[in-house]
Amino acid sequence: MLAVLEHIDVEEVYKIFNKFKWILRPRGTIFLTTPSRMAKPVLEFLAALGLLDGANIEEHKHYWNKTDIELLADKTGFQLIKFVFFQLGFNQMVILKPK
Repeated sequence: MLAVLEHIDVEEVYKIFNKFKWILRPRGTIFLTTPSRMAKPVLEFLAALGLLDGANIEEHKHYWNKTDIELLADKTGFQLIKFVFFQLGFNQMVILKPK
């Protein structure tokens, strides 16, 4: 899930991750990236300047942080394997595996 999570309502994300638990093969892995909360004002500013697609940025429903992702993982039966920031902390990469 590269740059997808932020476009989905939080309630729907939980439903999707519950389905992932049943779809993944036994040692399956979820790899995702999403902008950090720190990116929100920067992305909105760049969109206002016309440097980014404003409609795409307006579609962002939630800016996730590590605590949000840990809670998502815990409540849907996943284990957080890796969490790292990249691109000066404006994006985050997460690896999750079923518990």
